[in-house]
Amino acid sequence: MKNWLWGEGLYKKISCLTVLLMIVFVLSAQQRRDWKTRIDEIVEKADSLSMQSQIMFYSERILKNKDVIKETWHYTLENDRIIIFQVRYLLQGSEITEVYYVDRSELICMERIEAPNAATYIDEIRRGELYFLENRALRQYVSYGKKPSSQTYGNAQFDCLNTFENRFAELRRNMDIVKATRRR
Repeated sequence: MKNWLWGEGLYKKISCLTVLLMIVFVLSAQQRRDWKTRIDEIVEKADSLSMQSQIMFYSERILKNKDVIKETWHYTLENDRIIIFQVRYLLQGSEITEVYYVDRSELICMERIEAPNAATYIDEIRRGELYFLENRALRQYVSYGKKPSSQTYGNAQFDCLNTFENRFAELRRNMDIVKATRRR
């Protein structure tokens, strides 16, 4: 065996080294948890908890053109931390749903769906966007349906984080009001 492994044959050495490298890569790949797996696990847990316990409130938002829209907010807490919140509202004949998945006060996944109001079919969607983030960096951006002309991958990260920061701050302000008015 010693002569075979360390003998004169270059091909034998290369073959052995290749097999060893493959074993190392396979073992390390099986133990590695990538960013998408981590996000999927957090989203699955948040969805499960939100089915069991949600807090809801209504809010009104005044647009730049002075129109007022009524928003329905849902949020779920785990250990007094927000793990998921959702905002729904009607705008120009469309029902908009924004869902934010949060891990330690940082956005990890955002979904925005625009569907016709009172659509015939539940899965009738005009457009949708999915954002997956890790450490405030956009890892993956998926859009489907009619895409706004101004949206590109480059500004998707800024738009997503900016929208989240505004919505998250609004949620925290309203949570104080909700806590003060909830029945004990």
